[in-house]
Amino acid sequence: MLRVLEERGFQPIVADTIGAEVLAAGTEATHAVEELWPDHVVNGVVDRAALARVVFADADALRALEAVTHPAIVAEIEKRVASVDGDVAVEIPLLRMNFPDRWLRIAVVADKDVRIDRA
Repeated sequence: MLRVLEERGFQPIVADTIGAEVLAAGTEATHAVEELWPDHVVNGVVDRAALARVVFADADALRALEAVTHPAIVAEIEKRVASVDGDVAVEIPLLRMNFPDRWLRIAVVADKDVRIDRA
C-alpha cells in the first residue's frame, strides 16, 4: 500500500525503520532498554532478536518496551512529517500507537490485489 501511495506523490515514512533507529547505539531508548534488560544490550547495541524473544513472550515486558520506544518513534515521525512539503503516508504496523487526532488513519486488511485496487 505504501508503494502505491508513494507512486501517487506521497512522501513515505516507515515506522519500523524509525523504530530501528530509535534503538541504535547511544540513543536514550537504548540506554533505557539496557536498564530494563541489561543482558540484551552488548557494547551499547540492542540484541533485537533476543529482546524480541523476551517481549513477545511477556505482555508486561512488551508494554515496558513500548513505553520506551513508542514516544521516541512518534516524536521522530512527527518531526519528519513537519519537514515535508506535501502529502505524507506513514506506514505503522500497530494500530494502538498514539498519534495526533488530526491524522487520517487507513487500516488495510485484504489480499494484495484487493488493496491495490482499493487504493
